[in-house]
Amino acid sequence: MSNEERSKTLERSPVTPLAEFLREVDGGPVFFGFLIAVAGYMFVTAAGFTASARLFPRLAAGTVLVAGALRLAVTRLNIGVERSESVVLSGGQSEANDDEEASLESMLVLGFLIAGYVLGGFLVGLFWLTPPFVFLYLLYNRQPLWRTALLTAVMTGVAYGFMTLMNLDLLTGGF
Repeated sequence: MSNEERSKTLERSPVTPLAEFLREVDGGPVFFGFLIAVAGYMFVTAAGFTASARLFPRLAAGTVLVAGALRLAVTRLNIGVERSESVVLSGGQSEANDDEEASLESMLVLGFLIAGYVLGGFLVGLFWLTPPFVFLYLLYNRQPLWRTALLTAVMTGVAYGFMTLMNLDLLTGGF
């Protein structure tokens, strides 16, 4: 069947209006709304669990809800972070070779940092590797030094809080 015959078949299909609608809808806000709805549902329904069993679902849902609120603040109130480079890690096709090279370089650097974080965390503990990982990642993305220092401190606090609330040993490695 040729491309022309396929396009005519698609035009006559009863799902064509739905397909056209889905092509025009921006999936980002839809997915964001779905995540917020699932997180809200998870947070509320975790109340039926025992105290120890409800801790993780509530922490996970609470994290998503807080991140969602921060995202809304950044996008709707026009406050927030300026991006130093546009990197799309979704596998979409780039039109310019420079964009492809920048994206490939960013993915390689991020992969190297994550591999170092995981392997170093196995050796000495994830808690100790969190500040250097965040610091190096933000420096690579050319964030201002004040923002890099602030976010490094915040993420260290988040790691400490996670370790304390979940009663996990992130201070020691696998050896």
